[in-house]
Amino acid sequence: MTKGLSMDQVFIKKGVDILEANLENEHFGVREFTKEMGINRSQLYRKLKAITGKSTSKFICEFRLQKAMIMLQNNEATVSEIAYRVGFNSPTYFNTCFNKYYGYPPGEVKFKDIETSNQDNFSIIPNTTIQSVKKPSIQKMVLLFSSGIVILFVISYIIHTFFLDNMITETTAVAFNDRSIAILPGKNLSNNKENQYFADCVMGSIQNHLNKIADLKVISETTMEKYRKTKKTAPEIAKELGVHYLL
Repeated sequence: MTKGLSMDQVFIKKGVDILEANLENEHFGVREFTKEMGINRSQLYRKLKAITGKSTSKFICEFRLQKAMIMLQNNEATVSEIAYRVGFNSPTYFNTCFNKYYGYPPGEVKFKDIETSNQDNFSIIPNTTIQSVKKPSIQKMVLLFSSGIVILFVISYIIHTFFLDNMITETTAVAFNDRSIAILPGKNLSNNKENQYFADCVMGSIQNHLNKIADLKVISETTMEKYRKTKKTAPEIAKELGVHYLL
């Protein structure tokens, strides 16, 4: 039913219904989607761009990825099987697209909070009716800006400390665990559970940047997830993991 929906919402609903009907068809792309929508390619592109901020190909891809997320959360099948179910002709390509969109591979969905799994401001798949494009609130923008400053400060400090240690110990033998670090999962100290997303983003961003430093051993997020609710002290965790730095 489209009663109460705006023209834009009706347009998006039509597109979603078409994609839903062709979900498993890996050959259903922009050309086929354009034909089903009943308008020419440039008109479809402009319309989707104006409503969602996405190109036609991105709209199709993200719809498939969001459907895959639902299947993964419901544990409906293996990652490879779900890749084919949502129209990807290669599990490897599916993994790459999923990781790029959500920030982590599909195999880690079971370790994530369902409420914070979709990091996009616009959900292509509606819950009951089509959702409008949501602009981030001022509070969230401030939190994102603050998080960015924290990330830059922490990374700068760690890089500075890391290279300073290298200079000091250049003529001496240094054990590998002196170049190792573990990042504890961030805690949400606000009353809003949705803000856990920001804490996880800070952890993920720091993790990704530190992984780029040669010779620095960074303990994986999967391993650190078990310490999210731990009562162990920092020295106990560092000793257990065999790392020199604990963030």
